[in-house]
Amino acid sequence: MEKVKILILALLLATGTQVFANDDIDPEIQIVTTAPNSFKLVYTSTEDAPVKVNIYNEKSRRIFSDLVYKTNRFSKLYNFKNLSSGLYTFEVIANGQTSKEKVYYAPKTAKQKMKAFVRQLEGSKKFRLLVMGNEMEPVTVRIYNKSNELVHEKSFDSKTSIGQVYNLNSIKASEIRFVVSSGSEVLKAKDFKL
Repeated sequence: MEKVKILILALLLATGTQVFANDDIDPEIQIVTTAPNSFKLVYTSTEDAPVKVNIYNEKSRRIFSDLVYKTNRFSKLYNFKNLSSGLYTFEVIANGQTSKEKVYYAPKTAKQKMKAFVRQLEGSKKFRLLVMGNEMEPVTVRIYNKSNELVHEKSFDSKTSIGQVYNLNSIKASEIRFVVSSGSEVLKAKDFKL
């Protein structure tokens, strides 16, 4: 009877060891956001094997497939620059096993250039100024008369868009020029007749 118990215990230990050994060869993946519009896939396994990488969009449509030959570890950068926002799935197939990892991608937009608009309100000496951009920098508005003399100057340091109405009824000039600048860059220069 003692021999039967030892045999059963030996079988259990051998089976347990086999289960743990199989767990060691499961591929492990990690997805890291490293650069704007890119994800890095880091793959590790205890066995060399061909590794297939598929990337699916949220409609389960495969948008990319890659094959890395006989390796037990690698890292690779995948560029999503031309893809739309959404949920994507990385699928890694190796050693007959599949691992999946989901990522959410939202494109990183480049800095939007600041834009300025100036228009005269109909039938008046009033002017509407609008300056906008996704990363605002300090803005200076200068108004010159026909002789190029400065008649008004104002600086704004706003993190959001700027909207301003200028009433120029008190200015004795037949023509004026708006110059809107940020640093050394002129965003808008426009002449008006009064």
